[in-house]
Amino acid sequence: MRIDSLPPVDEHATLIAAGPQDVWPHLLHVVEETFGGSGMGAYARLVRAADPVASGPRPLAEGSTFPGFHVVTAHPAQELTLRGSHRFSTYALIFRRHATP
Repeated sequence: MRIDSLPPVDEHATLIAAGPQDVWPHLLHVVEETFGGSGMGAYARLVRAADPVASGPRPLAEGSTFPGFHVVTAHPAQELTLRGSHRFSTYALIFRRHATP
């Protein structure tokens, strides 16, 4: 299933008083720490996630995986797209940077 065919469920925006090059490494770290913990690995295996373990390049890049997700796009300081699926659901998280006026 393509990401653009998934129905949007929720959207959030946060203003960050820092440059995009400063934010990017922190985003990668927080995403992997939040979703990549040992508890997530056990849960990912329990629900038969398509990506149950961490693999691929670090820091996160296209092709990297961590429990429950794989990285579809990683355009530094612009967009990070994560996709996942398990026996109950198919889902995506998209982090985008938009310049503020």
